Amino acid sequence: MIEKFTEQEMAVAVEMINRGLDRAAVSLKMILNSAIEVTDIDFEIAVLNNEPQYSSKKDDKIHILRTELAGELKGICHLIFTSDEVEKIYSKCLPDSVAKGDNSDSQIMRLELLKEIDNIMAASVITEFANSLEVGIYGNVPSLHVMEASEVNKYIHAESVTLSPLIQFSSVFHTDDIDIKSDFIWLLEEEFIMKIKNLALK
Repeated sequence: MIEKFTEQEMAVAVEMINRGLDRAAVSLKMILNSAIEVTDIDFEIAVLNNEPQYSSKKDDKIHILRTELAGELKGICHLIFTSDEVEKIYSKCLPDSVAKGDNSDSQIMRLELLKEIDNIMAASVITEFANSLEVGIYGNVPSLHVMEASEVNKYIHAESVTLSPLIQFSSVFHTDDIDIKSDFIWLLEEEFIMKIKNLALK
């Protein structure tokens, strides 16, 4: 039976997650050299029997960067961009010859850039979890999955089944000068709930 948070426990959880998201925003700002705003933060504990709307992106092709947590606690992070946002990132961070190149070296460099962005952002939140909850956790190597927008919610929901009951939280990272709004969606196993409850007692 999933245990809901008390008001105090919820405050501790939200504060910890906000610190992690702030770390991630700083990391993203360093990569994109752009002002970053974290918005639309949503947090809940739920047994997800129905398919929620994890992401509202509507573009033709969606890029999902997936990072699985390993160590003492389990979870999955998803960083989601539209194809248009990905192109803006390439143009911002890479030379034109690489951003628009068709050769295999250019394609590999573009993929590595996206993975590095995801790796740094996910690591920022994971570091906050590890420090606050005093657990040994880390992120595995991220993987890129490209799919139609209509498939995104089904894809994430299928993963939530392995972690149910679970903690879900998400946010949007918005950059002003290149107009990127990346969805940052996390699914965490139930053991996180007990760790946060214990933290609230200290």
